[in-house]
Amino acid sequence: MNSFPEDDLILDDISKNKKAVKAPGIFAFVLSVISLFLSFVPCLGMYAVFPGVLAIVLAGVAYMRAKKENAPNGLIIAALIISLLSSSIAVYQYIIITNVAAKLEEGLEDINIDIDETDTESETLTE
Repeated sequence: MNSFPEDDLILDDISKNKKAVKAPGIFAFVLSVISLFLSFVPCLGMYAVFPGVLAIVLAGVAYMRAKKENAPNGLIIAALIISLLSSSIAVYQYIIITNVAAKLEEGLEDINIDIDETDTESETLTE
């Protein structure tokens, strides 16, 4: 087999570039899976937006590098989709929790008004 040293150098360079693209893709995928699991935890799911956004940014950077290097990008696209899904679930939970908190605060104010009215009525009856 005729092999030229230049061919080996080119192949080594290509494999190093693919590894350089693969590492951020794997890290983005791991972060997106962590974010997805965290997003399903009640009351804590809204905090999944932090690793989710980090995974989105990392997957975006890895995708651009993969396109530039003609490297495989299936894992990167999966990480991007999962992190977008988990971040949207986290944002949805945040909206729900803030709405529930606002309604709870309204209800507590109504209860305080009712208690104050009852106190004033009982004071007028005892006098």
